[in-house]
Amino acid sequence: MKSKRARTFGEIIRQRRLTLEIGLRKLAESIGISATYLSKIERNELAPPAEERIIDLARALDLEADNLLTLARRLPPDVRTYIEDHPDEVTALIRLLRDRGEERVREQLRDMTERVPPTKRRA
Repeated sequence: MKSKRARTFGEIIRQRRLTLEIGLRKLAESIGISATYLSKIERNELAPPAEERIIDLARALDLEADNLLTLARRLPPDVRTYIEDHPDEVTALIRLLRDRGEERVREQLRDMTERVPPTKRRA
């Protein structure tokens, strides 16, 4: 069985840009960075850019910003603020979730999400 290698931030950006047929220079210019910098990010020669630029990339490439931020090992700004405001509660929650097991956590998240009205869910 062939193992599935995790794709990097740069690989995902490059593949999506090519799929959408967006030129490197055009994308770089649209988010306010140089084409050289974007090229190095795509080739994994440089770390992902700042959070704001990652969000801009997500918009330009029609990708989920939270997923890109996570792939870049960054937190969405609203999540970071919540963690900073509630460090003890978030730490306890994460440890509780970790100890419950992955499948059980997925089931509980699914159940909780189904109970939240669509207007209250994060877009």
